[in-house]
Amino acid sequence: MHVLGTLAAGLDAAKRRLSDRASGVISRQRIRVAPALHIVTYYTRFEFIFGAALGSQLQLFLALYGRHSQTADAQEAA
Repeated sequence: MHVLGTLAAGLDAAKRRLSDRASGVISRQRIRVAPALHIVTYYTRFEFIFGAALGSQLQLFLALYGRHSQTADAQEAA
């Protein structure tokens, strides 16, 4: 399965699991979404834990997206 397909399937399964109100939230529960992505739940929040390769790709994407977004906002304001 393609990496994005695996990630999408994992996120969908995690969403169903976290949406099940009958099961409740377990603090500090680690849910494996994909080999390089885990979600850790707490009572009032959750965290994403990324593997090194996925984390560096995400960091690059966010940097480029943020730069593009700031440029678009500046052009819109002018």
